[in-house]
Amino acid sequence: MTIGVILAGESKRFKEKCGLHKGLYKIDGLPLVVRIYRRLKGVFSKVILVTPEPLIFQNLKIPLREDIIKGKGPLGGLYTALLEFERVFLVGCDMPYPSLPLIRYMLSLPPHEVVACRVKGIIQPFFASYSSSLLPRIERNLKEGKLSLKEIIKGDVLIVEEKKVKEYDPELSSFHNLNIP
Repeated sequence: MTIGVILAGESKRFKEKCGLHKGLYKIDGLPLVVRIYRRLKGVFSKVILVTPEPLIFQNLKIPLREDIIKGKGPLGGLYTALLEFERVFLVGCDMPYPSLPLIRYMLSLPPHEVVACRVKGIIQPFFASYSSSLLPRIERNLKEGKLSLKEIIKGDVLIVEEKKVKEYDPELSSFHNLNIP
């Protein structure tokens, strides 16, 4: 069973400019993490928020997991989730419009260590599914300081190309992330 995971790591730049964590920024009156959580509940029976800062999200009524290893960015958050669950579908907390049809399609594909999309020529690691079979590679990368999610997307990987992605998400809304000037 795949579970939904919202990664809500530190967002120092956003916090400095806006005075709050990016995941708490509101669109239509809802914090981003709540908006994403509600969407993902339409696909997954279990959705969790993984963060190094659980106290700032504790009042949102979203199941939380605190990063086991702090200061390791998104790779540390993925590591935390995969230690507990065999397969996770990751969505970044600044991606407020995940396409449920696209997620369902990706989940229908044969299992691989990673199932990710390539949009505008770039593999999208913050909207992808990951298997716990990656844990040895993740542990090695954490020790070596290779903290990019893209570093673990090799080997048994299935890439959904943009043409196919657009069949399920014509506007590519899943990949719009909240950026600040």
